[in-house]
Amino acid sequence: MNAGARVSFIVMFAAILSTSAGSAWYHLAPDNQSLFWDRLPISITAAALFCGFLAERLDAPARLVLAALVSSVAVAAASVFYWSMSGDLRFYIIVQFYPLIAIPVVLWITAPSRMAGAGWLAALDLYIAAKGAEHFDEALSHSLFSLSGHTLKHLLAALALWVVWRMVHGLRQT
Repeated sequence: MNAGARVSFIVMFAAILSTSAGSAWYHLAPDNQSLFWDRLPISITAAALFCGFLAERLDAPARLVLAALVSSVAVAAASVFYWSMSGDLRFYIIVQFYPLIAIPVVLWITAPSRMAGAGWLAALDLYIAAKGAEHFDEALSHSLFSLSGHTLKHLLAALALWVVWRMVHGLRQT
């Protein structure tokens, strides 16, 4: 794995750990301040994941990847600050969902790399299912033996990240 991808994935997994703290705080005291600290690391996770994916897929030079990572993290953070100031989620949603659209396109137009395209698609499918579970929270909570859509969202998102971790871990082994 090249240095740019390595740093990107380290930032991504650090952001995930931060998300767990932010999410715990939000669930203990739900308000916009605690939600800010939940959304900020989520947006950074999406940005770093996409940079790591591109770095590995395109075998990009580390300096280019690091510049893209810094820029992407800044844009991700800006989207959360914008939401906190305006109440408008559109920028945040674009930052979070852009990789869901771009990753399949990049997989389609580039040659296979060391990280399997099927793994990326599986991770994306799980994340999309997680967002669907969140959206249909109330309906799911009435039909899944008291398992809320929100809980299911957390489980599916964790499974998606486990798939990414397995791919990254596989690269370390080679």
